[in-house]
Amino acid sequence: MKRLLIAAFLASASASSLADCPAPLPRDEPTIPSGSDSSAAEMARAGQDVRRYVRAMETYLDCRESLPTLQYNYLVEKAETLADAYNSELASFFGRADMLANK
Repeated sequence: MKRLLIAAFLASASASSLADCPAPLPRDEPTIPSGSDSSAAEMARAGQDVRRYVRAMETYLDCRESLPTLQYNYLVEKAETLADAYNSELASFFGRADMLANK
């Protein structure tokens, strides 16, 4: 009986902590355009989308400190991988021959 009461208390405590943090898990990863043939506007828009996604993931993770370590690390890796992919395409964008005249 004591274990049942403890389990009920922990369940209600975790439910209330989730209610305090309404941040949803970001579902839709932004699409990263190819830096080799995208316009500056497309790269800027993708950068904003990536920053928005990473901030949403950080907010989600900050609110859910009780996530299992494996799940937490997976979500962090997912956001870092997306940011790295964008940075790689951005480097490709700035390395284009048609961009050299603008430097």
